[in-house]
Amino acid sequence: MDEIRQKLQRKEITVGDAIVKALPLLKDRVQDDTLTWLACELQGYPNGIEFYQGKATNLPEYRVVTGALKLMDPTGNLSDFNHPFASRGKYFLSAPVSWLEEFASLPGTNALADCPDLTSLLMKGQGNVVCEFTKPQLNQVITHIRQRLISLLDKMTQKA
Repeated sequence: MDEIRQKLQRKEITVGDAIVKALPLLKDRVQDDTLTWLACELQGYPNGIEFYQGKATNLPEYRVVTGALKLMDPTGNLSDFNHPFASRGKYFLSAPVSWLEEFASLPGTNALADCPDLTSLLMKGQGNVVCEFTKPQLNQVITHIRQRLISLLDKMTQKA
């Protein structure tokens, strides 16, 4: 675990890859809610749609960004997304952390992140709903996840 933590601190490993390596080592050593958090970061948040439905959720606030919803057609063209959710201004990034890291590596000052929960609920084969927002927000989300994972690994290393 210490090696994973060190590589993560030096950014020699992606957050997604670090979670893949850490999960088996953490099983039976941390609480179930921590394992659930790691699984959601790794695979995406399956209940992300609850953010838009106004339900009380346990979704992490650090994954909420300010931006605009767009519709990406199958050829990659963006257009305005005409739906009441599009007027909210704040959006929950439910995509897996590895996707977020991939989006962060792309050029430009803005980021586009897939919203698979909204796509499956609203579009059904008509294109993908994406969120457009500033890249510093995306980097902040990834940094938060990285720091929380480093802290967890640090605690586990100290216990060993």
